[in-house]
Amino acid sequence: ENKYLVSQDFLLGSLEVDMREYFILEYAMQLALKSRKSHSPINWRYALAYLKTLTRPVPASAFFRSVEKTLKVPLGFAYGHIVIERQFPISDLYVSKLINECNQVGLSELGQSILRQRIMYWWCLGGGRSKYLLETSNPEGGETGFLGSANALLWSQKSGVDMSNSLLTLLFDHGSTSALNMLVEHMSISSHLTDASGGLSLDAAAISFLSTYQQIRTRLKEATRALALYETSGLEKYLHDAWSERDMAASTLVKMLKWNNVPDRFRGAVIRDVILWETGKNTSDNLVSLVLKNPVSLSLSDTSVLINVIEQLEFTLGSKGCKNKIGIGKEELAAVRLNLLQSLARSVIMMGSVS
Repeated sequence: ENKYLVSQDFLLGSLEVDMREYFILEYAMQLALKSRKSHSPINWRYALAYLKTLTRPVPASAFFRSVEKTLKVPLGFAYGHIVIERQFPISDLYVSKLINECNQVGLSELGQSILRQRIMYWWCLGGGRSKYLLETSNPEGGETGFLGSANALLWSQKSGVDMSNSLLTLLFDHGSTSALNMLVEHMSISSHLTDASGGLSLDAAAISFLSTYQQIRTRLKEATRALALYETSGLEKYLHDAWSERDMAASTLVKMLKWNNVPDRFRGAVIRDVILWETGKNTSDNLVSLVLKNPVSLSLSDTSVLINVIEQLEFTLGSKGCKNKIGIGKEELAAVRLNLLQSLARSVIMMGSVS
């Protein structure tokens, strides 16, 4: 098939190449590595131009694991993957340049492959810091969240809607609450995901949930900040601000539950984080006591919505006996129920009647 090929000329692993192919591959590798050192894609463009000339079909199994032995790809395409593997770790900006250069020289398939690698780099490796973010607060273990989920979703926009929706589904079905919180805290969901999609439409319910949940997290952060100011200054104004922000977060949560817009996996955890706000281990006993004496202030109808959800979660926990399925434990459910009953009683007193 190749007029330049002489038996046993050169071996790259188990793949036999001729002299011309060998020196083109070696030169392309040097150009690519030089491009990495200078952090410029110019030499990478030249490397791609050389790799593009190597069109002889070769077995993909010589380069990639878990592929059919009958599958063949152009030699330049396959070796381009080896070059990319030797580029890591590199910045997102540099990867963007590599993808653009691939598209400009007509190697769009290689560009898409680099893009998929970058998506999984962030999704699984978390930027090289840790492969997984373990849910250490979960005594039963097994629940993990992906540290780079926000960056992975942003990168997935360039690969198309299907990839983005697949990552969102994976997060909602298997991710931890910590991963969800990280996702909404490290990016503006409503702006970045929709703007980056280039007019493509992601799952509307997923984006709506993430955007609204981000609002809840922002409210709770403001409430925490106000409570800290009250603790240091003693001014009642800050205490009022803390209750106000927390109650607005609770109202937003009720709206989400009414719309049935909270993934089942996160319902219990989100309710716990709002209703039992600032009652964890990192809060002083005085503040915990203060918060518990001042439960969320909601209308009768809104409080009833939360109580109904809690009853559903208690039934699920009782039948399955697994916190992982609902994101909240038995003791936490009891504490949430007590807080909501106090809120309900206060609402009745303030209104003068249950009706």
